[in-house]
Amino acid sequence: MYSVGTKNLSSPDYIGAFAKYDQLFADHPDTRLSTFEIEVFPTQAVVAVAYDSTAYPWRDIEAQVMIQMSFTGRPTSPGANAANKVAQELPQPSAKLREIYVSYAPGDEDPAAWYGKDKLPRLIELKKKWDPKDIFRYDNPCRCGHVLVQ
Repeated sequence: MYSVGTKNLSSPDYIGAFAKYDQLFADHPDTRLSTFEIEVFPTQAVVAVAYDSTAYPWRDIEAQVMIQMSFTGRPTSPGANAANKVAQELPQPSAKLREIYVSYAPGDEDPAAWYGKDKLPRLIELKKKWDPKDIFRYDNPCRCGHVLVQ
């Protein structure tokens, strides 16, 4: 599953995404169990807390988009390859850094996509102080030796 936080619910963006799904399904019928899910949650409580007081960076995200590709056959089949390609291209194709809720991240992104470029340095320093042996590292950890993407 791929996921991305989106700052708007723009019709043209979703029409483009659905057109890619339509073409994928036409070219590879074995991918027709794939899904495109949009989750929208209220943000009033998140934005009521001072930005610098928490580690959560994506306060201006309006929705989380989850792209779940399903296919029959082998993971190396043409349908599987095409589905995975579409899934990787859909989330903000022009963005250099995906903004993603850390619990929805598949783990192949840069940690700055989970924690934000401006939040990650402080988190790394806290990690060095409170967990220098990297004991707490389950599911998309903030590593002490991480180098930020510029």
